[in-house]
Amino acid sequence: MINNYKPIFRSGRTFKFGVLSLLSCMASFANAQLSGSYTINSASATSGTNYASWSAFASAIGTSGVSGAVRVTVMTDETTASVVTFNAISGASSTNTITIDGNSKSLLSSSANEAINFNGADYISLSNLTIQKTGTGTAQTGIRFSNASDYNTLNGLTIEFTAQTSSSTAGGAYIAFAWSATSLTSLTTSQNGSFNSIKNCMMRTTNSAAPGPTYGILDQQSTAFYTSTANNNTFEGNTIRNFFWSAIYNRYTNGEQFINNDISRVAASSSSPCNTTLYGIWTYYTYGTNALHPIRETTSTTCLMRAPLQVPPPTTSILTTLCLAGTTMDLPPALLNLMAIPPEM
Repeated sequence: MINNYKPIFRSGRTFKFGVLSLLSCMASFANAQLSGSYTINSASATSGTNYASWSAFASAIGTSGVSGAVRVTVMTDETTASVVTFNAISGASSTNTITIDGNSKSLLSSSANEAINFNGADYISLSNLTIQKTGTGTAQTGIRFSNASDYNTLNGLTIEFTAQTSSSTAGGAYIAFAWSATSLTSLTTSQNGSFNSIKNCMMRTTNSAAPGPTYGILDQQSTAFYTSTANNNTFEGNTIRNFFWSAIYNRYTNGEQFINNDISRVAASSSSPCNTTLYGIWTYYTYGTNALHPIRETTSTTCLMRAPLQVPPPTTSILTTLCLAGTTMDLPPALLNLMAIPPEM
């Protein structure tokens, strides 16, 4: 009867081959490109279509890339001290887009710098989300674009600072295009992001006597390409309700558009600190290669604002491309002579 048995080692080889094949399939599944519908839901088990956290999803899509359009629905609020970083996504395109519906949920971030960083990520659309910065430091930022993050859309977000107690002229922003997380105005020869759309977003502080971030929106691009290469970012229909120094800071850009934004400090109280000079719009070294550079239908309702629009010298490059169409600054008459506005084109 012994002759009827097969050698054990042969069965062992077969078993080992089966295990290796299974592991290979699992690895391939883990690294498969994303396509279709997914969720971010900490209340459900991690699976092929669900991620337990924002960072888990960002890591997966950055590692695996996409092979088709991806749609993500956020199902739970999340509290985190880590920066959610979206790196370059292989396969992303005008058809293979990544759409993230915040689903009226909140991302509560206590990170020292930004809550979300687009670091070379393209074609992401983020909407219907509240981002709360819960720290007290001056360097906090809501969302930062860097490393040529292009063709992204932020629509209908609420970005709020809930506990900030101090600020400075070298701090953070609700939204920033900047290569450095710790020094937003540090110069670079690289582009931070082009052809992005920031629209219908609410940016505010909620705690008592809050100074607001240094900047509402900071848009700074390449010192090497601003005279010749279009950025063409659009900021439209946004509301900025508190800031410490400048509501919009626009530097080394090409073709940016600021349309129908509402700038104020109505979220500030009489005890909220602010810089001795407040700027509604500060624009410097800006061009328009294939589009005018309009700042229009922008309303300021801040009586404390000293210079609604500041265009520091040199202005020669600005005057050829800056279009002020219907810009409204609601200020006391005594302050109107302090406005630094170029002549009409």
